[in-house]
Amino acid sequence: MNRRSFLLRLSALCLLLFGGNTLPFTRRSYGGRIDSYSDLPADLQALHSRDFIHAFPDLTLDDLFSGLHDRRVCTRAGFDIAQIRANAVDDPLVEFGNFFWTESELMLYMLVARLHARGK
Repeated sequence: MNRRSFLLRLSALCLLLFGGNTLPFTRRSYGGRIDSYSDLPADLQALHSRDFIHAFPDLTLDDLFSGLHDRRVCTRAGFDIAQIRANAVDDPLVEFGNFFWTESELMLYMLVARLHARGK
């Protein structure tokens, strides 16, 4: 399945079900930190592809969390996937794997891949 269309469908489904723009995913650890791949919601775990682990080689997990927090994708309440679509207007495009991704998308995919690589 195309990941971009998956994100759009997921956000549309959540808007229908919950009537808002924020997904009700919550984190297990206080302070906005996810420590392992298994802490991610199942919908985000489904985005895993090991190809994305090399997207931003200079960024650490803390940098990814910080970047996603700055873009309002990753908040204390959880992940707001619909925000990626909202960010697409201003987010720079990055070429990776012969495709152009918004930075928010690529950072989220990389976060999932890095957490998976660290172990379940």
